[in-house]
Amino acid sequence: MLNLNWTKTSSREFERSYNASKRNTILISLVACADAIKLQSKNDIINAVQHRTALQMLDLLWSEMSSREFEYLLDALKYNKTITTLKLPNDGFSDKNIRYLCDILQQNTTLTALHIGGKEVSNKLLEHLCEILQYNTTLTTLAIKSESIDENGAQYLSNLLEHNITLIALKLEHTHIGHQGVIHLSNTLLKNTTLTTLELCSINNIDAEAIQYLMNILQQNTTLTMLSLQSNKIDVVSVQYIANALIQNKVRLIMYSITPYSFAASIKTLTELDLQYNRIGNTGVQHLANALKHNATLITLNLNGNDINFVGGIYLADALQWNKTITTLTVISWFPREQDFINTALQNRTAQLTLSLDSFYMSDERITGLANALQHNT
Repeated sequence: MLNLNWTKTSSREFERSYNASKRNTILISLVACADAIKLQSKNDIINAVQHRTALQMLDLLWSEMSSREFEYLLDALKYNKTITTLKLPNDGFSDKNIRYLCDILQQNTTLTALHIGGKEVSNKLLEHLCEILQYNTTLTTLAIKSESIDENGAQYLSNLLEHNITLIALKLEHTHIGHQGVIHLSNTLLKNTTLTTLELCSINNIDAEAIQYLMNILQQNTTLTMLSLQSNKIDVVSVQYIANALIQNKVRLIMYSITPYSFAASIKTLTELDLQYNRIGNTGVQHLANALKHNATLITLNLNGNDINFVGGIYLADALQWNKTITTLTVISWFPREQDFINTALQNRTAQLTLSLDSFYMSDERITGLANALQHNT
């Protein structure tokens, strides 16, 4: 893997790195932040796409490419048979470029993950992309970041999910789909039986009513296992609906009868929930903690950046003594007073737990207490 992301790489430095990588015949991943990379070096990237027979991932999310350079890159992609993950620049390409990309997707049979963003990705272009992807049988992950997409764009995506049977992950970030857009996508979850991951991050104007609607739908959906609602200003009212859904979210056992045999199959339910960078607070955490006492399916919960102090920590520590399925819990920037409760929870918990304590204000005494608790956690 050659990763030049977030590095102040000059054109000459990039060329040296790329030339060195030519001797490596198994380079499978190239990540470039091309703020300082000139056309010649970008041509090296294009050459890599054309000639690297092992290159599987190309990440240009934070690169600056002109419309012309972007067109060259797309030309190279027409003949590439190895890249499975493509992350395109957030800006720089034109309406024509995106339409050209859609044409390429009709012919490409290897790409499984596409990340695209920028204000140029409008509702109209998204409609065209969705029409193309209805017949695509290889793409499994679609990630879009664009403030130009509103509820109409969400409707196009909803229509896509009703017909496409290969997409398993849809990731939307910094869009303006709002309340109605969430409703459109929620309705799709009643019909779609393949989507397992849904990320709705930094959605403009998503309200408690939309969250309630989504949670009600999730109680009927049997395939979604990961939901991210990161950075949506979710407050105490909204989190109550989420907590209620977690209580209802249970493993379902369905009996199938095929004469003369019968067999049982468990239906997957939500196992990962990302609520980081919202406005949940201690009261909201109390609702979630109560839900965790009854939920036996959630494995990963991220509550980072939710103004949770020692009071919220006490609620969670109490829930951990009841809940035996959570294996990863992230709550960053706690205060030290709840550490005693965490220690007690760990001592009484037999299930494995990965606990993120980044930015935790812990004294030597409290670190010793945590270590002792971990010794008893088996």
